[in-house]
This record gives sequence, C-alpha cells and structure tokens, in this order.
Amino acid sequence: MSLEKFPMDRQECSIDIESFSYATNDLDLTWLPGQSAVEIDKSVRLPQYRIEDISWRQEIGEYFTGDFGQVKVRFSLVRQIGFYVLQAYIPSTLLVVLSWLALWMEITSAPARVSLGITTVLALVTQGTWIRGQLPKIAYVTAIDVWLVSCQVFVFATLIEFALVYYMHAYEQGQYSLQRAKRASRKALKSGMKQTEIPPWAKGGFSDGPVNGTTPFRERKPLTRRDSGCEEVGSRATVRFNVTTGKDFVDRAIMTDHICRVFFPLAFIIFNIVYWYKYLAPDKN
Repeated sequence: MSLEKFPMDRQECSIDIESFSYATNDLDLTWLPGQSAVEIDKSVRLPQYRIEDISWRQEIGEYFTGDFGQVKVRFSLVRQIGFYVLQAYIPSTLLVVLSWLALWMEITSAPARVSLGITTVLALVTQGTWIRGQLPKIAYVTAIDVWLVSCQVFVFATLIEFALVYYMHAYEQGQYSLQRAKRASRKALKSGMKQTEIPPWAKGGFSDGPVNGTTPFRERKPLTRRDSGCEEVGSRATVRFNVTTGKDFVDRAIMTDHICRVFFPLAFIIFNIVYWYKYLAPDKN
C-alpha cells in the first residue's frame, strides 16, 4: 500500500485462491468461461474508495511438491477526494488568501498584521495535525503534506514580508531613525572637536612687553567649528543633523507591499498548477 499520492492515491487489492493439498492432477481451478468471474451489487458503495476496474486470471503455482492451480482477481480502487477537498484543501486555501489581507493594511498597523499572520499560521498547523492523525505512521511525505507545508510557507512569507517593510519604515521614520540621529550627532560632535582650529594667540602665549603702547595681549579670535554637521549662530555652535540618507525607505516599504500583492497570489497560482498536474496525472506504470 503506497500513500505517496494521498489523498489522490490508487490502491490495488487482490484475492488469490489456491489449492492447499491437491495438485493440478487432482484439482484444476479455472474461471467459468463466458461469464463474469466477479459481480458486485450496485447498491453497495465504499465510503472512501471507488472501484475503477476489476480483472481476473488463472495461473499455475510451481512448488517443489508439485504444481497447484490458482485463480486471482484484482480490484483497482481510487480514493474519493471530495472529503479532503472540503476538509483540507478549501480551508487551507482560504487561510492563505486571508493572510494576504495584511498586505492591504497600513505598515504602521503592526498589531493587526501580526495577529492576522499568527492566527493563520496556527490554524494551518492545527489543521495539518488533525489530517496527519487520520493517516498511519509512515516515514515518507504524502501529497497532502506537501500541500499543507507549502501553505504554511506562503503564510510565513507574509509575516517575513511585514517584518521587512516595518523595519524599513521604522528605519526612516520610527524609533530607529531617532537612534541613528543621536549616533550621528555624537559622531558629528566628536569630529567637530578634532577639527577645531587653535588661534595663533593661544599658541604664542604673551608678548615680551608693550608694543607702541598697546596691550601686551594678542588679539583673540572667536572659536569656530568647521564641520558639515555644525552651523555657527552668533558665538554658539548648533549641531544640525540631516536624517535623510539618500534612500527613501518609506517609499521602498510601500513599493514592497505593492509588489507582494501581485507576487504572492501569482506564486500560489503557479504552485497550484504544478501541484495538481503532478498528483492528478496517472501513473506511467
């Protein structure tokens, strides 16, 4: 029994009838010619499967004790997918589409966007846990596992996209911009102190005596700081920091939201085309 394509899988069930102690010389098992070997009541239906084909044949089993007649019948069963479409595929698709609503919300609406993303992720995880509980403990991946994990990836990508655009927005206008301004102001002050000119009178000190009746002190020049981050106003230096970095991160954040509004649905549609084509295609063997 292979469940790799579950719930789009096909199963083969066979019934083999063989003599236990009588060889073909004593007992010959054959199907009646000209009649249907297997007949099924049309009113009988299986809850999860549909009988697609029935085949029968007869063979000779060769053993060291002799040859024994065999008659075999094989049933080809196709799983009914309607239950899983209603309980798994449609709800998970709606949850993925619901997560995209966050892309139309304002970037500053962090509580709403985060709550919507986390709710959809938890709903998908709960749904996947319930569906896997209906399956036997198998060591390989099934088709419905691929679907549920992919839906979780799409929802998680929406959360990652919001974290990215929120950081870009905060980097330009939020708390990060204030931190950058403070760091740049301190850096501008330090660089300005290093570039401050020392007046000549401070280097030469006092003169030897009066010169032509003038004061023995040299003329002092006002202290100024010559750096791009400072502006001289009277005798005081006022630090002025320009928070513009040359890149408008707010516009980039908004543009990222607009691009993802188209990219996420398009990627999900392409994934659906590949997924259903792969698992609904009949087996080559």
